[in-house]
Amino acid sequence: MLANWLNHQFADIDKVMKEKNCSFREAFSHISPTSVEKQYKDSELMVRGFIDAVHTEGDEVTLIDYKTSKSSEMRPEYMLQLGIYAVLYEKEHGKYPKKVGLWFLKDTKKEVDVTPKLVKDALFEIEQIHYATESTSISDYPKKKSPLCKYSTGQCDFYNICMRDH
Repeated sequence: MLANWLNHQFADIDKVMKEKNCSFREAFSHISPTSVEKQYKDSELMVRGFIDAVHTEGDEVTLIDYKTSKSSEMRPEYMLQLGIYAVLYEKEHGKYPKKVGLWFLKDTKKEVDVTPKLVKDALFEIEQIHYATESTSISDYPKKKSPLCKYSTGQCDFYNICMRDH
């Protein structure tokens, strides 16, 4: 995965060097994100996310999330994640990014335009999640023990609280 990503990076650097007639250092700077692993959160929406890379070129912003998935398909859950990232970015910066995308490390980068539908769908899903989880009664949230409760490298942060009755 890393070799694939590096090959793409070198190809992008080479392309920029030729297009802009610039040095390796200048081309590297041009393709480098303006920020990495930046947390965005909104207390009104009660949502947060960590955007892996924010790329800015002029007035155009692209948000990228890195994926190690076996498949490089833009699945609905990924589109929701990208829509939420666009909403969070707008809340902090007052404008939507132009594009959002995924860097499938085994394959390539895929980007989509930020559209009113992408934003509307993300806001709708956020609203639905809040509606479905507004109860304060613990009985409305039954335990669903799964392999994610305890896994090879540790356990869920809430494992001792959740499983203390077992």
